[in-house]
Formats: sequence, structure tokens, C-alpha cells
Amino acid sequence: FAACLGYVEVILQLCKQDADMNMRDVWGRTAMIAAATHLPPPLSSLNTSVSCLQRRLICIRVLKQLGANEQLQDEEGNTALHSASSDGFLEAVALLHELGCQVDRRNEEGNTSMMLAAGAGRGPVVSYLLGVRGDASLKNASSCTAVMLAA
Repeated sequence: FAACLGYVEVILQLCKQDADMNMRDVWGRTAMIAAATHLPPPLSSLNTSVSCLQRRLICIRVLKQLGANEQLQDEEGNTALHSASSDGFLEAVALLHELGCQVDRRNEEGNTSMMLAAGAGRGPVVSYLLGVRGDASLKNASSCTAVMLAA
């Protein structure tokens, strides 16, 4: 996906050729999910890594403007917000929430974005989700709450 690396220009070119912004890969992931996934920094400098993250945030906005659906789920029921939360990509979490993603939406295992962030030790993301009224009392399919997953 061009979205994985923040290639906004490529996305725009593909859109001009009627590329489907909601096309899925074999795991059901969309370009929006790919853009929201926080990949490890490249082997190059930190400055390159930061600009790559900024480009991916721009990709999320551009994809939305081009008709990509931020609510689509992959085969495990994860949305772009689930992926960003689990990976600790706080800026993408905030942007996706701004674009209308539901913070308490559940994946196939019943996990919300907050549960995934808590279980991965992503404190800033958990704080953000609590601040936008994410429900910390919800339980997943195993009856675990975000607190239990963080413990």
C-alpha cells in the first residue's frame, strides 16, 4: 500500500485512475488501516521517521476525502482506530476520532481501542481515549476490562 509509507502523491495518482480506496488485502486490511498502523521507524534517521509519520497522517486525511471508509474492519474486526491504538500512534488515534471513528467499537474478540492500547502499554493513547469518553468499564469476550489487560 502506498498509504503504509505515506505516499500521498501516489494515492492521488491512483485515485485519478479510479482505484478503489476501500480495497482490501488478503487479511482484510484497507489503505486506511495501513496508514494508521505505526510501522517501526526506517533504518534511516529519526527525522525521516517523523516525516514519514506526518505523511501517513496526511494520507489518512486524503483517503477520507477520496471516499475511504475509516469504519471498515479487517478479518479480525480491527478498524484503523484499533490498529493505531494498539500501535501507540497517538496522532492517528486523535485524527481518526476527529474523522468519526467510534472509540468503543469492538473487534472480533470484543476488544475496544482502549483495551488494545491498555494491553500494549500505550498510556498516552489510553489517556486520550478516556478523555474522549471511551468506556473503561467494557469487557471483552474473555470478560477482561482495559485495566485487567494492562495489569
